[in-house]
Amino acid sequence: PRTVGVLAMAVAFYSLLFGLSWGNLSLVVPASASLTFVANAVAARVFLHERVGHRRWVAALLVAAGVALMAI
Repeated sequence: PRTVGVLAMAVAFYSLLFGLSWGNLSLVVPASASLTFVANAVAARVFLHERVGHRRWVAALLVAAGVALMAI
């Protein structure tokens, strides 16, 4: 389990570095933060079988929509 966590952190770190080399800081950092928020909601539902409320799903969609608007 610890190895999987370290591997996930390494993938996240190198993905962020790749994103920063590819795009603007003002877009990449909020996008990575929003992806973390959305991924946490999905992972809580899928892996932990938590009951994710409508407010959290709506918040995740609003955050993702905000990042999409920034990308335009």
